[in-house]
Order: sequence, then C-alpha cells, then structure tokens
Amino acid sequence: MNYNIYMDDKDYLKCEYIKNKTKYSELKNIQIGGSINNIVIHISGASGSGKTTLGNKLKEKFGNKIVVKDLDILRDEHSDEAYDKTKPWSIDEVKYQKYIDNYVTKQNKPLILVGLNDNPRGTKKIYYNVHAQHRYYIDLDGNIINKQKCLRLLNDIKDDKNAMNDLMNNNKAFIKGMTFGINHECNLKDTIKENNKRKIYYNKQKYKFMKRDDIYNEVSKIIKKYITK
Repeated sequence: MNYNIYMDDKDYLKCEYIKNKTKYSELKNIQIGGSINNIVIHISGASGSGKTTLGNKLKEKFGNKIVVKDLDILRDEHSDEAYDKTKPWSIDEVKYQKYIDNYVTKQNKPLILVGLNDNPRGTKKIYYNVHAQHRYYIDLDGNIINKQKCLRLLNDIKDDKNAMNDLMNNNKAFIKGMTFGINHECNLKDTIKENNKRKIYYNKQKYKFMKRDDIYNEVSKIIKKYITK
C-alpha cells in the first residue's frame, strides 16, 4: 500500500482513463497466441482476503516446481512496457489480454495466478481471461476482510518513509493522508458491497467459493498429481 496514493488522491481523480468499450465476453473470445501445456490455477478473492499469502504458502511448499504470479505485478509489468505519459493510470484492455495470453503460454510449470483479474484503471469494470482450468475464490466474512485490509494499511504505513517523514515534519499532511486511507481501506459498508459484487461475477464464471485452508489443500493435491505424472 503506497502512502503517496492517499496524498495524491485529487490528482488521481483527475487522471485520464481510457473508456473500456470491449466487454469481458469479447475479451474472453480472443484467440490465445499459443497452446497451454500446463496447469493454470487462479486464486481470487476480495482485497485483503489473503490471496498473496496463500500463493506464497504454496510457493514455499513446492518451490521451483511451480510458478506463482501476482496479477497486480503482472499488470504493472505490462503498464511499464506500454506506459503512455499522456494517459496515466490507463490500460488498453485488448493489449493487456494479449499480454496475459503470452505470459500464460510461455510457462512450462504449473502456474498459480493470485489476485483479482479485473481492470481498476478504467471507467468500467473489465474482467480478463486468465485461462485457468481451476478457479477459486476465497470465501471470507466481510468483517474479517475489512479487518485484514485495515491492518494491512496500518502495517504498510509504519514502513513507509514518506508517511513517517510527514508524521514528524508535516503532521497536517499525514493526518489528511491517513484519513483518506482509513476511509478507503477500513470502510466496512464499502468492503461488503464490493465483495458482494465480485461474488456475483465469479459465481457466473464457475469459481469455487472455499475457505483459504481448503483451497490450499485442494490446490496442493492438483499440483502433486501433475508433477508426479
């Protein structure tokens, strides 16, 4: 969590966004540029539900026998390559879908993708096709998700040099930034509302709604079966 995001919220709202005219159903039908010869597993869930933690746990267990990729990092890598300073925070949904396609097809080990496969940088919600044969959504109570999001914010702030500098030397700016961050990350009503919306989408896409430990156990069995062939 970047403290500067909270400090620059006005500029953030002024950024130009591309208008996503392509619906997810159209993105889904783009022909992938290659064949998928490995297992692809996608673990999604609300922000703060523990997706990254679960991916790290699986990586610790299987080491270099698998590839674990955070979709936030994948999107940032694409943005760095396709950066257009005239359109900050924008993303071309078709180009990014092809970027996902290329990344998936070049893997020769079981691939575990963690994170939301949506586009937060557009005026409309777009969900990308990650070509997963096994799809999971971490089923967690809204109150717990909200608590974890809020704790993550507080933990990140104490390690943020900019935030700590403002705390000591520009307290007014620190209070402003923290107020925005808390309203954004610790708002129970908004957390539950957003999670319920995502559940509708992922249910339509036939994701399995399971507890984190159950997902870990089931994914472990899938990987073991694949790597012992």
